[in-house]
Amino acid sequence: MTDRWNELERLFHDALDQPDEARADFVRDACAGDEDLERDVWRLLDAHRTGPDLEPAGSGLLEPGTVIGRFRIERHLASGGMGVVYEARQDNPSRQVALKVLRADFSHREALRRFEEESRLLGRLQHPGIAQIHEAGHATIEGRRVAYIAMELIRDARSITDHVESRGLDTRQRLALFARVCDAVRHGHACAV
Repeated sequence: MTDRWNELERLFHDALDQPDEARADFVRDACAGDEDLERDVWRLLDAHRTGPDLEPAGSGLLEPGTVIGRFRIERHLASGGMGVVYEARQDNPSRQVALKVLRADFSHREALRRFEEESRLLGRLQHPGIAQIHEAGHATIEGRRVAYIAMELIRDARSITDHVESRGLDTRQRLALFARVCDAVRHGHACAV
């Protein structure tokens, strides 16, 4: 039973890490046909989403001007499973960054551990195809301790599919782009990510 619970807990947290639009496919694939496991993962996800003491997904966005560590939030960029990403300004050195902040409803120990592990692993990566980590840490906002990762801001970032379609890349150009992506993935694997 403990192994089953550990697997269920891991899948639940991994599913929360997925963007909303990819979560159903992830759960189906990760459960590999185990209908009981899939049902239990969805029960946990539903309870998490509707729990009375939890913020609903997408709520609790920080206001522009909020300061986290050495960064001042300018605008919301995206929300994911566990975090919210903002465009923020650092005064010294002067630069714009992408600031990923762990959501308030993920302040439990396991989520914090996973968030800190993400920053540690990403911080080891040095590759032109991977956004660089500038800083990771904790700050107190309105009496609440929050974890954050400040990273290189990629202007006008979009999915690779949107990029390919908007540029009208031919087969050769698509393969060249794919090779660059594969090189970034290879680098991540070489760094044990």
